[in-house]
Amino acid sequence: MGAPMSGSMRAGKLVVHTHHGGHIATDAVVAGIGIEPNVELAYAAGLIANAGITVDETLRTNDPDIFAAGDAAAFPCFALGRWLRFAHEDNARAMGRTAGRNMAGDAEPYRH
Repeated sequence: MGAPMSGSMRAGKLVVHTHHGGHIATDAVVAGIGIEPNVELAYAAGLIANAGITVDETLRTNDPDIFAAGDAAAFPCFALGRWLRFAHEDNARAMGRTAGRNMAGDAEPYRH
């Protein structure tokens, strides 16, 4: 289903209406807005972490043996010309796949 567009109430449930005409009835909706990752472990390991654990285009940190991916990783977004940390499940899955391939020996740049 697509991203939520609007909502309404039906029989005590919140009904989310999607872009594609779908409807999802639920008891609650949780929106994680403004979440900051806990990077204390990264700092303790000597990793560079500002708005997230800083990685290069192959998702490698400043320690060549450590990769980071998902909500906590700040990656170079060439389209925007800056490092970006993007907390979204689609990004986390795609980034995890790229990081896994690179840990196994590839050198694929993350461009999702």
